[in-house]
Amino acid sequence: MFHVRYVRCNYKDALNKTDVDKQELVDENIHCLTQVNSFVHKGISGIIAVILIILGMLIAAKWRLAQFDMKAPIIKDVVFIIELISMLALTILVILPIVHEFLHAIVYPGHAEKIIYISSHGVCYTYCEAKMSKGRMILMLILPLLTLCILPFAVLMLLVPVISAESIAIILMSILYMVFSSLHDIGSALVIAIHVPARASVFVQGRQLYWEKSL
Repeated sequence: MFHVRYVRCNYKDALNKTDVDKQELVDENIHCLTQVNSFVHKGISGIIAVILIILGMLIAAKWRLAQFDMKAPIIKDVVFIIELISMLALTILVILPIVHEFLHAIVYPGHAEKIIYISSHGVCYTYCEAKMSKGRMILMLILPLLTLCILPFAVLMLLVPVISAESIAIILMSILYMVFSSLHDIGSALVIAIHVPARASVFVQGRQLYWEKSL
């Protein structure tokens, strides 16, 4: 059975709701990944990965546009600018964050309860304590990046000959924003990939990320 519960609250209350255990689990088979070195590593690696992805997309887009003698649009129309801002605001601030979190949720086991917190500040995130394999946890973290960024970008590049430069700009800006919003997920996935053994299970409890040795 697959079920997701949506909870609306302010950001502080959302953090308190997930802060179920401030004490690290005491077990020789369980190791906490939320340490200072891992946190710094996650931040740095996430930033580097996001910068490389965005640069790669911009270079690929420029190359693809050049193939059809298309240039980045010079926007002078005030009405178009207003429409652009409205479309981006609706897409980026309302629709995509919820879809992003739902994509996280669908990777967790169907029997587990997945809670998607939606704060009054527009911050959304998924919480679930189910244990998963290393590979499945990494998939859970990067699925929104693959689905909302990499795949749409590939399709966009294929459609370059048949859509306008203005439309490309709107879609590309949304994609690049979603790449940036995946910074935390990418960093976490890299930390898990590097620090967690192949056959270990990974899970979240409160604000802590743990891995457990296979018995």
